[in-house]
Amino acid sequence: MKFQTVQVVTADELLKHLIGEVEANHKTSKSGNRRGGASIVAREYGVSQQDLSNTINNSLTPHKRILNKLGLEKRSLYVRKGSKSDE
Repeated sequence: MKFQTVQVVTADELLKHLIGEVEANHKTSKSGNRRGGASIVAREYGVSQQDLSNTINNSLTPHKRILNKLGLEKRSLYVRKGSKSDE
């Protein structure tokens, strides 16, 4: 049986990417606080700040707009029995 190989992005990898984007977009206020990164990233993805926050906190599956912007789509994944996912 012939199988197609696809690149898989795990949920953890996606969350790390989104958190990294938020951190990279933080601005430092006069008092030294870092803020605003989530609102900037949410605007870039065309989602509400709450949707982005819920995605990052893993209480909501990623919005379709986030997946589209990253060139991703949600699919079911089948793994051969006995295979190790961390190899």
